[in-house]
Amino acid sequence: PVWLHVCTGYQFSCGVSSIGGLECWGRDYDASGTVYYGQAPPPSLPVGEVWVDVACGAHHACGQSSSGVWTCWGRDDYDQSVVPSVSGGGVFRRVALGRQHTCGVSDSGGMQCWGDSGHGKTPPPSLDPGVTWTAVALGAYHTLGIDSRGDLHAFGQNLFNQTSDQ
Repeated sequence: PVWLHVCTGYQFSCGVSSIGGLECWGRDYDASGTVYYGQAPPPSLPVGEVWVDVACGAHHACGQSSSGVWTCWGRDDYDQSVVPSVSGGGVFRRVALGRQHTCGVSDSGGMQCWGDSGHGKTPPPSLDPGVTWTAVALGAYHTLGIDSRGDLHAFGQNLFNQTSDQ
């Protein structure tokens, strides 16, 4: 196949093909601790929808369907795979996954994080009025976000100075 998007987790990888298929391979665990060789399989989509994007964390993955909805699977010991409703409505246009937390940037520019608060899921900093989030990236225990002014914000654990604003 022709690959459009790929990502890697701890011992697995996933990819979205040009025909909207999503495949994962390697080794990982599901929420119950069951080992999967080939990663926990992605869920089925409703008829007529295809996969358009994928993101991986250490032990979980999320895929975006053609309707804009993100669905996550894999380990879920801290609810990192349970995608919340977007505050104020809409959809997440981008998600990023860490070890035990996940964050999303909505189509209105808001950011929400969910999962283990001890592993990077702290509330994003407040932005000035009219400033929105444009990008997000996650490490194992911390989060980086870029706002619409191009400013970088870092939050979460800071044991090694990884959340010092640049």
